[in-house]
Amino acid sequence: MKAQRGAVIAPGGFPLPEHLRGEHPPLAWNVVHEAARLVDLSAAQIRLALLDGDKQMSALSDAFVALAGRLQLRLGGGHEDAELLAELQRAMVAIQFYDRMSQRLEHAGGSLEGLSELLLDERRYAEPLSWGALHERIKSSYSTREEVELFAAAEAGASGAALIHDARSGSGDDDDDDIEFF
Repeated sequence: MKAQRGAVIAPGGFPLPEHLRGEHPPLAWNVVHEAARLVDLSAAQIRLALLDGDKQMSALSDAFVALAGRLQLRLGGGHEDAELLAELQRAMVAIQFYDRMSQRLEHAGGSLEGLSELLLDERRYAEPLSWGALHERIKSSYSTREEVELFAAAEAGASGAALIHDARSGSGDDDDDDIEFF
């Protein structure tokens, strides 16, 4: 990355954000507010990605449903026709995995927004009861067994790497039984 002319360079060679330039950070600056800004940015990126993906997946899903309906009307019911319909149905089920991912990202974005709100409220961010309420709000938003188990492991102190490992080893990629249709 090449520094822009006049940019203040931080250790590591990255330009400092404009609000952090100068000999001392502004009086209103603190690490909690800075963390909240970055959390907000992450939440916004998740929400925008979901909006973009939802439009495309909705159009793709609608196209598959329409195609399946038209094929059922035109096909004669032979073996090849049944295979074609079965393949189309497998494709439609695969599309439903996007819904699961979308739901998880929506929950992650909501969790980040709740965290940011708490960090920015100087009266509440140092109160354990406020953190407990945030945990309950996040936990109550989950609707799948996997999300509840992941949350419980995180509350028990599992690291991010351990959470991912446990989630991947505990769920079968071929398991279509717990797909949720929205």
